[in-house]
Amino acid sequence: MFNIQLVWDRPIKLASRPSTHCLRIRFSPNSGNKPSNTYRGIPLRLAIALDTSSSMEGKKLEAAQKACLTVLSLLRPEDRFWLAGFSTKIHPLINGLVAENSAIAAGKEAISKIKALGITRFENAMDWLAGALKKESNSVHVGVLITDGHPTDMKGNPLADKSTLLKRAERLWDRGIMIETVGYGASSNFNTTFLVDLSQKGNGTFIYAQDPEELEPRLRQEINKVQNISAEDVVLKINPLYPGLKLSGICRLKPSFLPFDNLGISTPIKIGALSGQTEGDFLISFEVPALNFGENMGMKQIAQIEATSLLFPDKFLEQASLNFTNSMSEANQLEKGVDQDRLLWDINLYSQELNRTDQLDRTVDLLQNIVDSAIGANRPDLRASAVQRLDELKKTGLLRSEGKTRLLDETRNGDKS
Repeated sequence: MFNIQLVWDRPIKLASRPSTHCLRIRFSPNSGNKPSNTYRGIPLRLAIALDTSSSMEGKKLEAAQKACLTVLSLLRPEDRFWLAGFSTKIHPLINGLVAENSAIAAGKEAISKIKALGITRFENAMDWLAGALKKESNSVHVGVLITDGHPTDMKGNPLADKSTLLKRAERLWDRGIMIETVGYGASSNFNTTFLVDLSQKGNGTFIYAQDPEELEPRLRQEINKVQNISAEDVVLKINPLYPGLKLSGICRLKPSFLPFDNLGISTPIKIGALSGQTEGDFLISFEVPALNFGENMGMKQIAQIEATSLLFPDKFLEQASLNFTNSMSEANQLEKGVDQDRLLWDINLYSQELNRTDQLDRTVDLLQNIVDSAIGANRPDLRASAVQRLDELKKTGLLRSEGKTRLLDETRNGDKS
C-alpha cells in the first residue's frame, strides 16, 4: 500500500556536542501500474455546514450554492453527503445523499432554496456535524465549515470564549472525524486564528476564499483530495534508541501543513489520513545528545519509527541512524531536499504567528524571516508574496488582515510556484 522512507536534513552528527536534527518521513503510495485517473480511495462521508447568516446575502451565497452543486457532481456511488445551513438555528438540507439521479435532483432543489438570515451560531454547526457523521469502518469522515463571520453568542455579539468550540473539534477528531474550515470573503470579517485553530484541533485544513469565485475551485480541489485517501487512521510512534533523545517538534508538511502537539517521545501520535495518490511528508525534530565519553564514532541507531493503521496489512517499522564524527565540515553537510522542507516548516510557523500579532516590529521581523527562509526553501512564490506585504507595510504603516491570511493560506496549502 505504501513505501516509507526516512531521510535526515543532517545525516552526520558532530559527536562532541548536542545538536538538533530533522527527520523526514515520506509515505509514498504503492499503487502498482494503475493509471492515476482510475484510482479510487476509500468511501467518503462528507458533511458541509454552510454559514447562512444575513451577511452571506448576495454574491457570496450564490457562489456558495454553486460550490455545493459542484460537490453533488463529484460524489461517487460509494460516497454519502450531508448539507446544512447554520445561523440563528440549524437548517438541515441534505441527509446522507447517495449519488443517484433522483437524489441528486432533490439535492439541487434543496440547495436552490438556501436563504441568508440570522446570526452566526457556530455551536449549531458543530452539534449538527457531530450528529450527522456517524463513524463507519473503512470510510473517511470529513466535516467542512464555511463561514464569512465571527462566532456569536445568542444575542449576536462576538463570542469571547471559543474554547468550547475548539474542544468540540477535538472530540470530533477523537471519533475520527476531520474538520476543515473555510474563511470566506474579507478576512477582516472573520477570525483567521480561530478558524486555523479549529481546523488544527480537527486534524484538517484551513482554506481562504477571499473572492466568492474562489470557493468552488478550492472546494473541488479539497473534495478530490479527500476522495483519494486510502488510510484515515494512521498512528505514528517514535521509539527512542539513543539515550537522552528528545522530541522537539512534529508536523505534517505535505499535502498540507499541520502541526501536531508534542506529547513527548514514545507517545503515539494520531496523524490521520494518507493519500493513495500523492506523497505524505512528515517532519520530526530531534534533540540528540553528545556522544558518551569513551564511545566509538560511527553509525548509531537514533529512533525506530512505527506506523500502524487498521487498513495496513502489517505495521511499518523503520530505524533512523546518524553517523557520529569529530569533523565539523562533515557534520555541516546537508541533505538539500529535507533542509528545504525544514525551512518550509519554519515559514509556516512564521505565517501562523503573523496572524496572531499586532506589533509592528514583530510583523516586520516575521515577514523578513519568511523572505529569507523562502530563498533557502526554493519557494520564490512565497518570497514574492512576503515582499509584497513588506512593501505594503512600509508604504502604509500597516498590514491588512487579508494580506496576512492570504500568506498563511499560501504557505500551508502546497507548492503553487
